[in-house]
Amino acid sequence: MAILIVAGIKYWPGGESEKPPEQTEERIMVAVLPFENLGAPEDEYFADGITDEITSRVGVLNGLGVIARTSILQYKGTTKRIGEIGNELGVDYILEGTIRWDKSGSVDKVRITPQLIRVSDETHLWADNIQRDLSEIFEVQEEIAVQVAGALDVALLTSERDELEYRPTENLEAYDYYLRAMNSRGLDRLLLLRAIEFLDKAIELDSTFALAYAMKSQAHSNYAFADELGASEHTRPARLAYQRAFELQPDLAEAHLARGVYFNLIERDYDRALKEFELALQGEVDRAQVLNAIAIVKMRQGKWHEAIAIDQEVIKLDPQAFLGGFVTTQANWIVHRYDKALEAVERAISIAPESAIFYRLKANLQVCMGASIDMIQETLTEWSHRATGKDYLIEVEGLTFLELFRLWDLPIDVDAKISAAKSRAHEFQDPNHLFYTGLLYKLTGRRDSSYLYIDSAIILIENRVAGARSDTTGRFEILELDHDIYDFLALAYSQTNRHEQAIEHAHLAIESMPIEACHW
Repeated sequence: MAILIVAGIKYWPGGESEKPPEQTEERIMVAVLPFENLGAPEDEYFADGITDEITSRVGVLNGLGVIARTSILQYKGTTKRIGEIGNELGVDYILEGTIRWDKSGSVDKVRITPQLIRVSDETHLWADNIQRDLSEIFEVQEEIAVQVAGALDVALLTSERDELEYRPTENLEAYDYYLRAMNSRGLDRLLLLRAIEFLDKAIELDSTFALAYAMKSQAHSNYAFADELGASEHTRPARLAYQRAFELQPDLAEAHLARGVYFNLIERDYDRALKEFELALQGEVDRAQVLNAIAIVKMRQGKWHEAIAIDQEVIKLDPQAFLGGFVTTQANWIVHRYDKALEAVERAISIAPESAIFYRLKANLQVCMGASIDMIQETLTEWSHRATGKDYLIEVEGLTFLELFRLWDLPIDVDAKISAAKSRAHEFQDPNHLFYTGLLYKLTGRRDSSYLYIDSAIILIENRVAGARSDTTGRFEILELDHDIYDFLALAYSQTNRHEQAIEHAHLAIESMPIEACHW
């Protein structure tokens, strides 16, 4: 949360303009569709995880561009033709198949039937029926990537061969937990906690599992970013995890990615983050994910046009991911290119119509463009009908936006939203949740209930900070220049009419996060 709330997204205007980077040369584009699980329903994560691993192996091949997983997930179980999918993704070839984990015998088996299809005429270039012991799963992944290279006439470099032969762990149970963690990735806090739990189990089984440490570091860093008020519990684990990954495997690309994420999201050391991301790109990583991280860093540095250019490459690699284009929307908005920003946000809405954040971005853009109240209300009404589930806090935060602009002709049942908030008891130790629930009560005129929830949020934050500062176990870390706590307290105090305290904390927030530290 920030002192300036426009769309619930933090930014500071300003920054320098520069020319976009030169475009990279064209590559053969490939999409690896989710392999169909022919085994037990509870093995779905296994099929998804192996699909991701095959995607990573194919992505190693020189001259190939591989579409990121976030764009591919929508095609899980699809009945669309290969040609239609290929045109939507902008790819030349599609790799698809089935997978079965057979546990019926004394030795677990895995059966995979991959097939490589040319999009233009939907002809099969290569297909196979592979059956191996589960212990040979890494060799199977390597074999599929090598066969794809052969079918596409791509020469394998020595370095690529080494990467394809890489075995992340010899412990198959640890690898199973790693695949489960992969299936729990994202920025949703509950998913992140689940991923951390799985990765801890993987590491307990194999203390030399470098990839698991790298993924664990990213999960902790992302949790600290998603829940900035609870970041103190995740800062140290994030750092220790990537350090351990480097100890185990100094050249691991994912370790560089994890350290870059840490420098970006926690330390806000953007130059060091960019160096780590560039090193990560030299290895076997999700290229779209790394480029998206670079684009966000460029925005935080105020390099808006460079961020937009990089984001266009992200969209090419991950065309159906709704966060592809997020940077384009934000950066164009900040430099007052509202038409370009509106084009990008409407594209995002078409891809993820249930995501509340982009409706709020669109409404803010319409305000800046001088749109009519009716047009803005139409956008917000559509938003209020769609925001569900994990978007709950974003939805309620949007009510603050509505209050600021006094657009109260919308059919919003605040009492129903309060009831929904109370039913989510597992979040009641979340200061953000308490604060926004208090705002809901305020909108109905129930001042006492509003103050009760907002005061509870303030007390929770004050106790958390006091506990962290007095902690001697090393579990908590408070960053000296962490403005988010000041932000939160300034807004919370202002909503309970403690204006002097609100102004004091607002100044502290600005001092701890000057424009030079983050333009966005």
